[in-house]
Amino acid sequence: MGFEASCLAGEGAFSPFNVEREMEEAAMKVLPKSLAVLAMLLSAVLPLTSATASGATTIAKCTASDVRLGVGPKVSPMTGEHSMIFTITNPKATKCQVRGYPSVALFDAKNVMLGLHYTTSQGSTSPYVTTAQPKVVVLGPGSRSYFKVAKYRCDLCDARVAHSMVITLPGVTGTKNKLKISYSALSTFTYCKGSSSGPGQLVGVSPFTSSATGTFAGAPSTKGGLVACQNYNTWPIRSVPAAVVNAVKAYYAQKKLTPITIDKNREWVVPIATQRVGEHWCLNADGSASGYVGAVPYSASAAVMLYVHHKPYPVTEAPSHFVVLALVSGQWKVVSEGTGP
Repeated sequence: MGFEASCLAGEGAFSPFNVEREMEEAAMKVLPKSLAVLAMLLSAVLPLTSATASGATTIAKCTASDVRLGVGPKVSPMTGEHSMIFTITNPKATKCQVRGYPSVALFDAKNVMLGLHYTTSQGSTSPYVTTAQPKVVVLGPGSRSYFKVAKYRCDLCDARVAHSMVITLPGVTGTKNKLKISYSALSTFTYCKGSSSGPGQLVGVSPFTSSATGTFAGAPSTKGGLVACQNYNTWPIRSVPAAVVNAVKAYYAQKKLTPITIDKNREWVVPIATQRVGEHWCLNADGSASGYVGAVPYSASAAVMLYVHHKPYPVTEAPSHFVVLALVSGQWKVVSEGTGP
């Protein structure tokens, strides 16, 4: 946690881009149900009225035919962050308005959608996008709105990288509410090997804002809203009780890797509040953010970590692992095992 893996093809390569505004029906058929769930999270678009000589008129919601999708100013990312700011510009003489979050989908060079998880900043675990409430942005002739797409790095990269992106404008119904962009710098968004629920598979999406800085203003990674990262060596240490030893022995006996020894007969007391099941983020001393996946069940009343030596695994030949155990309903059980905590 905290190291930067340089495994992104074409990272930082900016070149002229091609914007396609036509509906890509074939591509959209592969969108998973998770995007349908995301669409339900989009904020409702509220009508905005302005006074005129003839009375109040409603500014229409922007549709794909009203705007052009483009790339905004380059981001100076936090450590571990890969992100881009995008724009929608109104080239017409009439006004339109947006409010809420665009629905985003990233596709590879074969037009297959990358299996990433998309989330809005409100209540999400992405530390790189603003947590401010969405506001109405009125696009007058020639004006633009901004939104940010941010993804945590891949420590282990898959061969697939993003080649194009399709966004759906919020609050717009019908078949012409989608915009597509193909751009070389999208290759910084990469599918990760390993757990499909890891931080590297999470894509954060900001709401539409009236400025580029508004897409990340007040984000947890910029205002210290994340808890400080803690190395496991700062956790309290104590001797291992018999109940924990027996649980670990039973775990490795089932794998036929016994006998075992517990390094220095010690256990680290796991801070369960920061190690619960799911994705977590923390703030490093240098101001950067790091992501990790917890394994302690919410029903656990305590958790400990041991360093266990055992017979080598037949495939990996690894002879020792860090093992996390949780106390659930009075019983200790192994909830995770790995070469590092």
